[in-house]
Amino acid sequence: MPTHSLPIRSRSVNVTAGTVRKLTSGPSTGKYQATVILGEGRGAKKRTKTFDTPKAAKAWQHETKAGGLPSGDAAEQTLAQAFDAYTAANVLRPNTAKHYAVVRDHVVRSGLGGRKLAKLVPSAQNEFTAWMVREGFAGSTVNVYADKLNAVLCFAAADGGLAFTPKAAKVDHRPEDVPAIALADVRALYEAAPERFAPAILLGAFCGLRASEAAAVTVADVDWTAGTVRVSKAVDARGQYDRTKTKRSVRTVPVPANVLAQLEPHRFRAPDANLAVNGRGRRLTTHSVGRAFGVAADDAALGDVTFHALRKFFATSLLARGVNPKAVAQWLGDSVTTMMARYALVQPTDADIARAAIAATFDAVAAA
Repeated sequence: MPTHSLPIRSRSVNVTAGTVRKLTSGPSTGKYQATVILGEGRGAKKRTKTFDTPKAAKAWQHETKAGGLPSGDAAEQTLAQAFDAYTAANVLRPNTAKHYAVVRDHVVRSGLGGRKLAKLVPSAQNEFTAWMVREGFAGSTVNVYADKLNAVLCFAAADGGLAFTPKAAKVDHRPEDVPAIALADVRALYEAAPERFAPAILLGAFCGLRASEAAAVTVADVDWTAGTVRVSKAVDARGQYDRTKTKRSVRTVPVPANVLAQLEPHRFRAPDANLAVNGRGRRLTTHSVGRAFGVAADDAALGDVTFHALRKFFATSLLARGVNPKAVAQWLGDSVTTMMARYALVQPTDADIARAAIAATFDAVAAA
């Protein structure tokens, strides 16, 4: 990843070769942080990067000093370069660094990545948020990515790269207020989905997998005898395998025989073959899952729904049938608190179920 940096603001800077030090605290404890100062005075620029070994850190220092930095101040850098500068100047957890790389890619795809900071205006943040909404990103994802863009812009503003004060542009998103889709909707989605993508619909609606998790499931992850699917990985924006959202997300989910029967054609493929793939037979990315689902939703005349609706359908269906909430939360890879807040929705049939339960209790008391 490029490591262009913004100008540092210190009037007094060290213009020596740089330093390599072993980190003794924080998420990168035990690693080696290399620092290079290029230039002098207020025009000096600083690069910092973390490595596993001191040898790698020193090699990077040597290459950086030899290559130098491109001329121009912070305002002349592009937004994509500002992302590079932010990740180079901060000690980030590995997953956090990956998330910033993903947001950087989306910023480039949106058309904003090549814009110089001096040319950016406040509405650029709204522009990026609107682009994510049009692309079908979940509301929670839109807000997380908007926050990360805002962090980068605040970093750039501190070095004089922006002429305005950044403020994250978010969407009003309350997932607990969104109703679950109906049985007929799931059937329509499954029938409308291309054959190669259809397994993802099953994994979302009947196993509760997130889009990134459904795209990562391979033949070997399914225990056809025990009737389970193992969730241990996800895909990222590039289609590469990545960690699941949280440690709790690593789980084993029961799969009924009738759902396994629909997946049976995949059983004797290569163990590392993905159950759901794109139109070219390649592994799905987080973006291509959303795009393929959007096409299926349009064909099924469902309007503005996302893949997350399948996960909600799975959870609300089990809860409505009296399945242990702790078990449902475990299969979702969520805490019980999160699961109840997002998926324990009030259903139209709840009143009838409550009347039947109260009536049964009344009869039992009367007969006692």
